[in-house]
Amino acid sequence: QAPLYFIKKLKAGGINEEINQGGFLMPCNMTATTLLRSAMTKVGTTYYGGGAPSVPSGDRAAIMLALGINTSPQPTGTTYYLDNTHGSASDSNDGLSASSPWLTLNKALTTLTAGDMVVGKGTYTHAADITPTNSGTAGNPIIYRAETARNFIVDQQGNYDGFRLDTNSINYTVLDGLEIRDTYGSDGGGGVFTKDDNESIHVFNCYIHDIDCNSGGNSGGIRFDKQTGGVAFNNIIETVRVGGVSNNNAAGIHGYGHDEAILAFNKISDVENGLDAKNSITVNNWKLIGNDIDVNNAAIYVNVIGASQTAVAILNTQVYNNLIRRGAVNFECYEHAPQSEDMVFRNNVLLEKGVVNYQLKDAEYYDNIFDFDSTNEATTAITTQRRDNTPHAVTTCSIIYSDYNNYHSGSKFTTNRYAQEGGSEVTRMSLATWQAQTTGDGFGTIQVDNPDSNSTQLSNTFDADYITQNASLLTGGRYGGAVGLEYQAGPDWSAL
Repeated sequence: QAPLYFIKKLKAGGINEEINQGGFLMPCNMTATTLLRSAMTKVGTTYYGGGAPSVPSGDRAAIMLALGINTSPQPTGTTYYLDNTHGSASDSNDGLSASSPWLTLNKALTTLTAGDMVVGKGTYTHAADITPTNSGTAGNPIIYRAETARNFIVDQQGNYDGFRLDTNSINYTVLDGLEIRDTYGSDGGGGVFTKDDNESIHVFNCYIHDIDCNSGGNSGGIRFDKQTGGVAFNNIIETVRVGGVSNNNAAGIHGYGHDEAILAFNKISDVENGLDAKNSITVNNWKLIGNDIDVNNAAIYVNVIGASQTAVAILNTQVYNNLIRRGAVNFECYEHAPQSEDMVFRNNVLLEKGVVNYQLKDAEYYDNIFDFDSTNEATTAITTQRRDNTPHAVTTCSIIYSDYNNYHSGSKFTTNRYAQEGGSEVTRMSLATWQAQTTGDGFGTIQVDNPDSNSTQLSNTFDADYITQNASLLTGGRYGGAVGLEYQAGPDWSAL
């Protein structure tokens, strides 16, 4: 019998209905994306779009649960307490109650084993990078949780990294509700840093700020290097530097190769780049959902490049419901990358720059708002670039769907071809010219007749709630739902 997939139905107030109480049952011949979209656009009897309110925290958790992520995991082992503000705190205590807590963070780092949780309170400065001794396991993560939101503070006072999880091959670890601040890495750095083929490091509800590293290094509020299954949910990340300055090596969430990543409902600001997969070894099955990004350069930058890198591709990327106040969106697959393909970009709002697609096949764009004037190539709404000077014969770049978007009246579209013999050919066009394109136009990058035939131009700059506050006031998208944000982007700490 063909397998069936189960997804929970979102209910008002964050209540989940199980399948026998009206949840969704999906035959295997339906796509998970299609059903997940149905779940996300309906809460109780209210559909998002048409001025719906922001998504309550419980429903955000349900969205994540539909993706297989429990944002409130509970310990399967022992719960310990850490509180250096308590008069009786001591590392000689058993730590089994709030009245007999441990004193130092190091006690928790060296004691916890798979399935254990420490509930922390107070401010801790660790005289080294923070390196746990033990790893969690699948189904039995190690959990570091704040007693109440962000009253478990790690302040490295500009001397060391934050949680450095690569030293002992740490996997299946959860950081929940912490404040991590003023960190400094001597060989690159991060507030949370993985670098050793780690698996399933989850960072929830944290405030990560004032992160720095050595000049010439790479820095991230969260740095997922060689990470599989990393999740960043409902965090605020700001003020990330390299050598004390903002440059292109700094990002809110940074990584050299992180597969199966879910980066959702984070707010990233005061940093050069937002979500950055740089010179990546592998980038598969990314889901970028509901983030609020305000950065200097690239809001989303997914890049596979360089002769020194193992040849890889960008595969199966989903980007939806993000509010991008400043920064471009770049998917760049250069000459040493094999065929990259399958990117869905929908229900996003972009207020400064557009989307650049270098060598990514089968891209889809729909239900987005591009609210900026394309004054130059860097601010073009959609750019496709085909590279013929690649050693991989199968590479191509193509758009297979683009429609039901809303564009600024000054929006432009660019198709670009790098030839075998060197040099490039560029065509920039208005929306009307873009809509007249047919299959095979744009140096072969357009694989649909009359793209954006149902899209419209905006007559004025928006200042309504669907841009910066709640869900979109525009309806009539590809599936009849919202154009623009289906629900509020960025973190919701109201219930924490």
